[in-house]
Amino acid sequence: MEEHIEHKIEVKGEHTIEKHESFGLASFGRLSSSGPHNLFGSSIGHSHTIRLEINRASLNRHLNQDWYYPEDRLIIIEMSQTQFGDLISSMNTSGVPVTIRYIGKKAMENCPDKNAVKKVSAEMDKELKDLGTLPLETATEIMDYLEKEVKLPKKHLSAIEDKLHRLTKVFGDTLPFIKDQFVRAVSTSVSYAKGEIEAFWLHKLHALGLKKLSEGTSSPVQLPDLSNKEEQDEPKLP
Repeated sequence: MEEHIEHKIEVKGEHTIEKHESFGLASFGRLSSSGPHNLFGSSIGHSHTIRLEINRASLNRHLNQDWYYPEDRLIIIEMSQTQFGDLISSMNTSGVPVTIRYIGKKAMENCPDKNAVKKVSAEMDKELKDLGTLPLETATEIMDYLEKEVKLPKKHLSAIEDKLHRLTKVFGDTLPFIKDQFVRAVSTSVSYAKGEIEAFWLHKLHALGLKKLSEGTSSPVQLPDLSNKEEQDEPKLP
């Protein structure tokens, strides 16, 4: 069972410290890693992500001002920058996929690999393997039939056998090679697209933060509406 935190008020000199089970602090942070890692709800690896940490909190009243301090950690979650944008701009939904890293002090296992390209590639390998045996079996049956029943001249049988052999080679060697080349091209395109998306978000978040600082205001920043296909030159601010 979770620990119940009673409403406590403790006076220590000039400090009045107040604690309650409803008090909490939430903070966002940017993370960068040396290599891409998996996130729940994303089929690509990520090197630049957003972290949300929620802690219990205490209120310290001192010098006629309230000071907030983090206490025990409740949860840490990690998300891609796209998931972060969806989370803070989409209200009243069933939720946005995120990756849980910690619950309290317990670390979660790393997110399983859900790479869509690898998954489709493995499925294609299985299908091609199963399909690859069919032409060979069919060619063998055809040649047996032609030799026993049709009694074709040997040169005609050799020509047919050669064409059937080339057909089985297409299924056994050529198609798997084309598939591998396709997967390699898609993976390269995905990596490039991922870099472009992450760079876009970094630029947008950085630009919005600088604009707020230049205006000397601490009001929340309104992110641009990414559902609008027409790109906005400047984001709208509240």
